[in-house]
Amino acid sequence: MTLLKDSFLPKISVITPVFNGVQYIESAISSVINQAYPNIEYIIIDGGSIDGTDKIIKKYLKNISYYQSRPDHGQYDAINIGMEHATGDILCWLNSDDVFLPNTLHMVGQIFKDLNEVEWISTLKPGGLDANGFFTGHGDIPGFSKEAFLDGYYVHNKKRGNLLQQESTFWRKALWDRCGANIPEKYKLAGDYALWCLFIMESTLYGVDYPISAFRQVVGQRSADIKCYLDEAKKAHREISFNRKTEIKNLLRYTKLNLIFNKTELILDKLGYEAKKIVNNNPLKPNAGWHIVDYKFLP
Repeated sequence: MTLLKDSFLPKISVITPVFNGVQYIESAISSVINQAYPNIEYIIIDGGSIDGTDKIIKKYLKNISYYQSRPDHGQYDAINIGMEHATGDILCWLNSDDVFLPNTLHMVGQIFKDLNEVEWISTLKPGGLDANGFFTGHGDIPGFSKEAFLDGYYVHNKKRGNLLQQESTFWRKALWDRCGANIPEKYKLAGDYALWCLFIMESTLYGVDYPISAFRQVVGQRSADIKCYLDEAKKAHREISFNRKTEIKNLLRYTKLNLIFNKTELILDKLGYEAKKIVNNNPLKPNAGWHIVDYKFLP
């Protein structure tokens, strides 16, 4: 693979929160280190693990920019602590049981380098792993739209299909700072969605038509409680409604659109959500660059 010169790629800070994650933490760390991204800052915040997690992390200290192991107040507190130490132009976090797919950081770095107007991105093809680390394929999100977000499109689904994949979402530090530089910690599971709510009110979300990361599904994991996650996400979503009238208007519009779309798909030119996605200029040519495509999608 031909890669851009180091000096042209933005600095990416990756935060990994962990607590008693001995079974999968090494996979997460390896997926970051094996990116061989030349301008990375890797930060690991351990909540005081007692299962041997620290021994694994210490094997990779030469590849870690900052590491601490002491009790914290949970996942989002740990991520916020990590973000306080981050100095990168681009920010993200990768949970201890998830992984980046190969060349993810080079792709992300090139996108942000080429497209100055882009402040945050997420994949349209969220990847998955099983408990053994086998890739289970990817989903297909039709697009990202502020209007769709406000209509509840990404939170009123009963399945994970259209949820923004947290480990595949990256943003500029400037956006993070404008939105308070903090993940709302009042949510047990949906702090990520609460952050997206802040971001969407500030900046356009761009879709990337490549798998970026893989979410590992394991029996008993916290994030498996999809009902609790969606309940919290809906609460966070209501907070970005300016008033009850706006909330009702969005809900009615969402319901109306779904009724119409269930009858016909011939009205795409008049209705549908406007979206933007990032496309490789020439997938067959190394370092061809990236451009933005405007399109519409049906819910």
